Amino acid sequence: MTWRQGPESGPFCCFWASAGANPVASPSEREQTEPERFEDDERLRKAERLRKRPEFLRTQRKGTRRANKHFIVYGRPNRRAWSRLGVTASKKVGKATVRNWWKRRVREIFRRNKTEIPSGYDFVVIVKASGQRDEFDELRDELVGLMKRAVDSRKR
Repeated sequence: MTWRQGPESGPFCCFWASAGANPVASPSEREQTEPERFEDDERLRKAERLRKRPEFLRTQRKGTRRANKHFIVYGRPNRRAWSRLGVTASKKVGKATVRNWWKRRVREIFRRNKTEIPSGYDFVVIVKASGQRDEFDELRDELVGLMKRAVDSRKR
């Protein structure tokens, strides 16, 4: 890391930058560095999340519903090359720390298993108030299986 002066002079215009990196890249340059498919890495990007209420509602109303002990999953095609995820946990699940624990687990499962989860779908995962926290591997198997079942039933 090197210390560089920003385009304007002044004490608040300086920043840390990697050696050889272009500190002020234009949007077109940034887009070129993005991979074509989001499955190439394990990041969970903004484009891979459902963020607006109408996106959640559309997926829940028009999507296929599958459920098991811990989750309800709605899946719907999205005309993109990648899948997107939305997670909800109501107050029935528990207090804020418990709800956040479940949401973090679901996001982590999605992030780590992008290659196993079908591409081109929007998924809304609703956490059920099951009362017990199982091991990560069990939750992963349940959630990935539900997502695959939601997609398979749409193909029939």
